[in-house]
Amino acid sequence: MTRIAHKLFVQTAREMAAATFESMAQNNEFYAACKSGNLSQDEFIDLVYANFLGEAKKTLTTMLALPSTPEWMKEQIYEALIEDNLAQNTVNRHERRAAKSASKIKNGQFL
Repeated sequence: MTRIAHKLFVQTAREMAAATFESMAQNNEFYAACKSGNLSQDEFIDLVYANFLGEAKKTLTTMLALPSTPEWMKEQIYEALIEDNLAQNTVNRHERRAAKSASKIKNGQFL
């Protein structure tokens, strides 16, 4: 399944990946492995940020209930949730249609 995400969730996930890298880089073995493998922080982030998308979305959703979260930020998060959900539903619908068409082709129904 294709995973798309709103830019706010991607940005937050990338920040989480950066914080993870910085924390892990304090471990000499990890840091040495990155240096010997020529893995920069940016490359690390590009490789792993998708793993943080769920946690980023969860964290931002939790912020909606916090009184300390400014209203403008709550509005951005709310809009991002709506847009992300709509986009994901569209992708899922297209993937289901493509799978159905592929199945018909495989079964010779389009020949």
